[in-house]
Amino acid sequence: MENQWSFLKDLKSTTIHLKDGASGGTLDDIVVDLNTGRLAFYTLKSKGFLGEGIDRAALPPNVLRSQRGDVRIMADTDRLRAAPGTADGWPQQYDSQFVDTLYRHYGYSPDHP
Repeated sequence: MENQWSFLKDLKSTTIHLKDGASGGTLDDIVVDLNTGRLAFYTLKSKGFLGEGIDRAALPPNVLRSQRGDVRIMADTDRLRAAPGTADGWPQQYDSQFVDTLYRHYGYSPDHP
């Protein structure tokens, strides 16, 4: 399994841009669902664009697009600010209900990341 996920270490600290190209922050962490072996979500370390006291956001893999090393969040800032795990806190441990809510917030099916 280590080889399957070895590319993830290269993603950490990647600069993530907003749709308009402005810097949104860096990829801080990657959460894997150990029951399914699927990537559950990324965490973004914010550069302050989310507002006072909000320093990170949870992002489903579908919301990021990469082209030639430029990684962008394909959601508007208001949606990011209101996302589960951004505005209303993080679960204490991996929580499939949190992941389902996160995916639905961005308009994706939690069954098909």
